[in-house]
Formats: sequence, C-alpha cells, structure tokens
Amino acid sequence: MKKLVYPMVLNEDKANGVYVVRFPDLDIVTDGDTIEDAFLRAKSYLQTFVDLSVKYEDEIGTASTYKDVASKNAKSVVLLSDASVPKGEPLTAKEKNYNDFIKKFFATED
Repeated sequence: MKKLVYPMVLNEDKANGVYVVRFPDLDIVTDGDTIEDAFLRAKSYLQTFVDLSVKYEDEIGTASTYKDVASKNAKSVVLLSDASVPKGEPLTAKEKNYNDFIKKFFATED
C-alpha cells in the first residue's frame, strides 16, 4: 500500500482558544481544542481527503518537502502526517450521479 506524507502547519489561535492545523499543499484546514486533538483531527482529515480523492478520481496535490514548508513558516510548528492510498473502490449509483452532476455543472467551454 502506498503512503503519502504531507507537512502540516500548526498555530495557536488564541482569540478562539483552539489550535489550527493546515496542509498548505492541499488547502485543507482543521482545528482542535488541544495540540493533540488538532493533530489527530488533521491526521484523520488527511486520510479522509485522500480516500475521497481516490474514490472520486480527483488529483491529489504533490507534497512539498518539510524543509520548504518549515522555511516558509518559521514562526509555526511544522509536523508531518501520512495517509495510506486505498485501492479505488467503485462509486455507488448515488455517488456516480452526484459526481456526474458536479462534472457537468463545473464543465467549462473553451
């Protein structure tokens, strides 16, 4: 099974009393009441993101190196998280209809 590893950036949001985690390569964000909670939610969110991307045959962004992300976020905590790439399972009829609708809705004419 293939593993993907992405850097994630952790910051404290003092105004809201939470810790925010973002994956800059994927434009996904989550938070938690504690650092541990934020980390676990981010790891779960990354796995769900990868699972759905594979299922819906969406492209998964390439991961930056830890060093690049750390240098751009010097005042933040940068951690790594991984996700397993599942075998693509076929869509259910309902999921296929939704996917077809989205593709049709967002189709652009050149």
